[in-house]
Amino acid sequence: MLNEIYAPYSVGGREDALDARAIEAMFADVCVHPHWLAKPVQRRALERIYELGSRPIASEVAARVRLVFVVTDSAKSRLAQAVGATAKDQILAAPATVIVCRKTTEASASISDTATDDGLLGAPFVFAARAIGLRVCVASVIDRPAVDGAFLFGTSDRSLFAFGVGEAVDLATRVRPNVAGFDQACDVL
Repeated sequence: MLNEIYAPYSVGGREDALDARAIEAMFADVCVHPHWLAKPVQRRALERIYELGSRPIASEVAARVRLVFVVTDSAKSRLAQAVGATAKDQILAAPATVIVCRKTTEASASISDTATDDGLLGAPFVFAARAIGLRVCVASVIDRPAVDGAFLFGTSDRSLFAFGVGEAVDLATRVRPNVAGFDQACDVL
């Protein structure tokens, strides 16, 4: 049934288009998910998030990415002090939290900030986590200066946003955000 749903959207019957299960996993099944299994995210999974997420980024932009993987209780506690009240419980409950940062180096200093906005730097890592089967929960609010002070001290790097990753307790407990329909959110000119 899924293939029937997505078949009209493949372009020219390309063989390299994602199949219906992959589309479901990457897009249709993505939602806010504050309920986690009490199971740590293995280092290899964190490495894979970086490996996959850094591929689609242009090399000059990739030079400006820094990820901070927060996995220990003490690091989670420090991060929880630097996020909004609604994100605090998510941060503490997530098996791992990824802080996406903009790294400033001599090589990257000449690149305009408009070329490296939050989404361009962070989105590939969110999708990489989804691609390897982890659930993702983006922290709604972080206090960037507080996060920078707690995790990026002694550098000129700056935090952009954070997202929790891990395995979900029960897919039935998902909270799907209310999203406007195509006609309400899009213009075709």
